[in-house]
Amino acid sequence: MSSYEIYNKTKEKAINELANSIKNDPVGKLVSYDTMVIETQDLLKREQTYFIINSIVTVGLIITLFQVI
Repeated sequence: MSSYEIYNKTKEKAINELANSIKNDPVGKLVSYDTMVIETQDLLKREQTYFIINSIVTVGLIITLFQVI
């Protein structure tokens, strides 16, 4: 048996176990909604932080560029 076939069987087994687990114990919509809201807020804060840092760096580079010219 090749490593590709072994990998596919392992992956298929893991997917089947996951499907059975979800079928037997589904997550309620309200529980998953709260989690999505929290994750979305965290992502927005992170993106806002990246935007602020990139803006500061860009302004600094523009100022440096005009001082060199």
